[in-house]
Amino acid sequence: MWAELRWYLTGRLPIIVYPKLARRALGDGPLYQAYLTGEADDESIVPPGHYPAGRSGVEKVGDVVSAPDEGLGSNNWVIGGELSQSGRPLVASDPHIAFGSVSCWYQAHLSGAGFNVTGSGYVGVPGFMFGRNDLVAWRVTNNHCAQRDLYQEKEDSDRPGHFLYDGDWEKAREIEEKIVVKGGETVTKRVRITRNGPIVDEILPGVATGTGPVSFRWIGHEPCDEITSMLNAAQAGTAAEFREALRTWVVPTLSYGFADAEGHIGYQAAGRVPIKESWGRGYRPGWDPNHQWRATIPFNDMPQLKDPDRGWIGSANNRTAPDGFPYPLSGVWSSGHRARRIRQMIEEKEKLNREDIAAMQNDSLSLRAVEGVPGLLKTLEGATNERVSDALAYLRAWDCRMETDRVGATIYESFFNQWAQEVAAERLEGDAAKVLGTAINGLALETLAGDNHSWFADGGRSEAVLRAMNRTLDDLETRLGPDMSRWTWGSVPPEGTASRSATRASSRTTLRSWGPTTVSTQTWAKTFQDSGRSTRLASRATRAVPTTATSCQHGSRAATTTFLSTGRAWRRARQRGWRSIRPDPRQSLIPTTRRRLGMRGGS
Repeated sequence: MWAELRWYLTGRLPIIVYPKLARRALGDGPLYQAYLTGEADDESIVPPGHYPAGRSGVEKVGDVVSAPDEGLGSNNWVIGGELSQSGRPLVASDPHIAFGSVSCWYQAHLSGAGFNVTGSGYVGVPGFMFGRNDLVAWRVTNNHCAQRDLYQEKEDSDRPGHFLYDGDWEKAREIEEKIVVKGGETVTKRVRITRNGPIVDEILPGVATGTGPVSFRWIGHEPCDEITSMLNAAQAGTAAEFREALRTWVVPTLSYGFADAEGHIGYQAAGRVPIKESWGRGYRPGWDPNHQWRATIPFNDMPQLKDPDRGWIGSANNRTAPDGFPYPLSGVWSSGHRARRIRQMIEEKEKLNREDIAAMQNDSLSLRAVEGVPGLLKTLEGATNERVSDALAYLRAWDCRMETDRVGATIYESFFNQWAQEVAAERLEGDAAKVLGTAINGLALETLAGDNHSWFADGGRSEAVLRAMNRTLDDLETRLGPDMSRWTWGSVPPEGTASRSATRASSRTTLRSWGPTTVSTQTWAKTFQDSGRSTRLASRATRAVPTTATSCQHGSRAATTTFLSTGRAWRRARQRGWRSIRPDPRQSLIPTTRRRLGMRGGS
């Protein structure tokens, strides 16, 4: 089970494959660099200057990427006591898993054998990914520092199974894997393994057919012991002890935010990151010794923060550290919009309380819309088509919030998806254009305001924007009817528009599998009928307290609610259409935790 989560969080092969395809079509010049444009690349978890000593800084440590699943993301933040009305730290969390996945988190209160901890873990794995004990509270997000590479291999045509490395032909190992299928025939696979790893042509995205042979190196193939880290973290008594517990963490690379009863707050990038002196997207040449991994970044030199002067820490799968960090992080980070919004909301108030944290978790402002709508309006301001004019009127009146009663939200999200495809089709062709159009959002956003990259060969950007808008309106009219006033964000069916720009979607918003870019964590317990049998999905609603704030996500519906008590969580769940949910008396707060951390029970 744990290996499955490690792969889920670190595999992400399209992040490597898509740039390879784009480079083949665009070359290595400015058009390829334009394709790689990210969003809000300047938002980093560790601010400039908060670096370990030792090496001279490298020029580039990673990239913010546009990925097909970028709307699926996690967030956490830690507010120091000096910014808290109570004088105690506030810790908020949000581990996202794809909406289409089976509920994988379970909640528990473990007391005995030296443990007194409550929180959530991964099904089948001992330990707590996020939780609190008597003295320390912690939360986690994926930090997307790459722990894998795809290598282009050169195979000897005269001697199949021999691959080039440093001028010599090396024979690959072969192993036989047997996969036992319940109720079916056993599947036998022969796996060829080069010095770089197994040949993985069969599991590459379909559009990558013909790019092989390609091998895969992953640090998850090496010995790992994250369970020891989780168990030691659960017994930590201080922020320093919690940080030390992460020393044995290997895969995946995670961003831990934590606080202790003494008021200390901290951040630690956990996991082993291979040092890759030559940074670049796409495949690496498997025959070139210069592209081999030499070592991993020492734990003490990994990005970290200890009681930062600004008084808070936040992460949202965004850039871990700025370019110039002493080690190459091989980062393939998500858009910095969510991290920027977290920073904005923290800096808006002199002091924050748990109600402010709840408001942050329920925030629905789309910074992508804030940046993109003005350029869209300016480009189409001279449009004479009545239907387009009506759509622009809704966009002008829209506050860029992804609320269920907003028509502007539906129009903009639908348009942006169409626009990304239009941008991709300008320079790419066929299936590659369709697929890469899901991973070109940074450039799509930038070209709404202008074409600084000369992406549109004949200066036809304005015409392309109009085409995308007309396709958007045709699509929405087909799905939602001719009355534009009824195109509210809450009326979009599950198979329709998916939010890839909001920081949160309201409870009735229905989304596609990649979900909203929100803050949400523990899932609800849902009872449903399966072949006449009642089945309960793993986790119950938990009680949020002043030092922790949670929200929830399940299936294709999103709901972000800070749980102030199990009773209120039950009532809110029933209001949202869940047929059965029961408070779990075992989820009550640990009395010593409430006393030592200055907590009060919710009401």
